Amino acid sequence: MARLDHVKQFYELLSELEQRSSLGIHRLADCHGQMRWPHRGVYFFMENGELRKDSGSGSRIVRIGTHALKAGARLTLWGSS
Repeated sequence: MARLDHVKQFYELLSELEQRSSLGIHRLADCHGQMRWPHRGVYFFMENGELRKDSGSGSRIVRIGTHALKAGARLTLWGSS
């Protein structure tokens, strides 16, 4: 499978996850550390004006990160706990 096919599949999976999730997508500007967040996980940032081209339409992922991947980790997405 070519790289572009993998990228398209990635965005399809994200779209499916968004549809299945009761929480949906959050804008970082509207979020804060007091909200209910998973204890561990992966996050994806999209930026207004950054649009996909070859891989389809819609917002483009501009950053992918992780937080507290190991059980017992003290850091959270918003800092230390």
